[in-house]
Amino acid sequence: MSDAFLARCREITGAGFVLEGAAMAPYLTDWRGRYCGAARCIVQPASTAEVAAVVAACAGAGAAVVPQGGNTSLCGGATPDGEGGAVIVCLARLNRIVAVDTKNDTISV
Repeated sequence: MSDAFLARCREITGAGFVLEGAAMAPYLTDWRGRYCGAARCIVQPASTAEVAAVVAACAGAGAAVVPQGGNTSLCGGATPDGEGGAVIVCLARLNRIVAVDTKNDTISV
């Protein structure tokens, strides 16, 4: 992936929310230690608009996207393969309650 791609991701999320190198380690192995992979970078969007922009940037760069929520990866789906070309889109910053509907027992987060 090019420096232009990484620069675009930093424009979208802010420079502190695109991780490379040793900072990626906690995101490359599931919490049980059963699955381990490699990635080009970790991008941490804070809104659905940022997620959409990051996914569009990945599509434009031809990068595989691995969405990651809590990184439990009980089935290995949130851990990238070992090639190192994927981008992990970490959704941990999307953590706000938008609405609670007590009448219908639903919550939007």
